[in-house]
Amino acid sequence: TAAIILLAVAHSLAPSNNQLQGLRAAVVGGGASGLLLAHRLLDAGCTVKIFEGRADPRSSDALEGRAYALGLGLRGRTAIRSCDEALWQSVKGAGFGSDRFTIHLPFGAVDLRKPDPKREPSVL
Repeated sequence: TAAIILLAVAHSLAPSNNQLQGLRAAVVGGGASGLLLAHRLLDAGCTVKIFEGRADPRSSDALEGRAYALGLGLRGRTAIRSCDEALWQSVKGAGFGSDRFTIHLPFGAVDLRKPDPKREPSVL
């Protein structure tokens, strides 16, 4: 709840105007919401430290036994674009478009999303 309140406050700040210059903030959780919040706070001039309980996924042994998948659909795109269009373009350029999502279960596959020419692909 606190992260949502802080994100709402940070969203109301005009980017790069240093309204929070000198303020130090801690963001608990390095997931999508935590990173978006940190980005907005940094743009507003705040000094930010992110605390994440999981190992750094960039290290080779941190991923052992885990699978990480992140798909950004309409809500994710909208959230990132509300922070910074250039940030969205950077994320979009680093990922790849996907217009199909299927869950593979022991008893078969379930299509969650099928290609639709009217819908912008999600980014993985």
